[in-house]
Amino acid sequence: MSGLYPQSHHIKHLEDILYNKKNPVTADKCRWNFNHPEVSNYTGKTPGLDRFDAQFFKVHYRQAHVMDTLSRKSLEQAFQAIYDAGLSPEHLSGRKVGVFIGSCFSETEKAFVYSATLGGGFGVTGCNRSMFANRISYWLNAKGPSMAVDASDCSGLAALEQGFQAIMRGECVAALVGSNNVCLHPQPSVHYARIVKMSKDGKTKSFDQNADGCAKSDAVNMLLLQKAKDAKRIYAEVVHVKSEFTELLETEAGPKFGFYRDSQVAARFINDFYKEAGVPPHAVEYVEAFGAGRL
Repeated sequence: MSGLYPQSHHIKHLEDILYNKKNPVTADKCRWNFNHPEVSNYTGKTPGLDRFDAQFFKVHYRQAHVMDTLSRKSLEQAFQAIYDAGLSPEHLSGRKVGVFIGSCFSETEKAFVYSATLGGGFGVTGCNRSMFANRISYWLNAKGPSMAVDASDCSGLAALEQGFQAIMRGECVAALVGSNNVCLHPQPSVHYARIVKMSKDGKTKSFDQNADGCAKSDAVNMLLLQKAKDAKRIYAEVVHVKSEFTELLETEAGPKFGFYRDSQVAARFINDFYKEAGVPPHAVEYVEAFGAGRL
């Protein structure tokens, strides 16, 4: 596994931040100068977004200049994940390796696609969402499925589900599964703030009585899924993956104050999940929850 996170070049840095209870979401070195009552200048910023070795990843130098930041960093993290697994890109060349990248919004394409003065046509292939995965497959000479998955906030989980199922169906022997997000412009923060409360101090205090919103952050994640018999290193076993669309319930106040899901529908989904996985709920020792705002 590999990843880029706020003030973190790799997972070990993130581990230090989490275990020592540091807050990497800061207002310093802000990427924009935008004074708006709904925008918080606190964001989590990954380092090195301006760096990329185009030659190593077989990217034409003109293409590299108008290539989506998410695509460039996903390529780098794909290499890091392969290396972390004790393999080399040459080991995967020509094999049925799938690539599944979860991504929702890109804040780069406005500059490279809708600007008439840049790109010379390279902006289309540089910012096309499918190329987030296809570029990795091309670099690896991988022969498995290659796709970008957009499922909004759970795009990464949806990509994991697709990669897991592809291995189970025998469509590929391994799968690179990733997700990504970078905060480059203030305007998306305005839109988010009108749906999900944004914390003004950059601290996400989920499930706390003082919770007042969440903070936006960069992140680029990558996992290499393999069958256990083929793996040189195993961090965890994927027992089961499942996702489902459930209807969003709006409050009387409208979507401005967030969306709420039917608790009975959620309970039914969780029960179905554990039955399919063959794992009793009481055996679970750790649960990661997502809390984006306040009630």
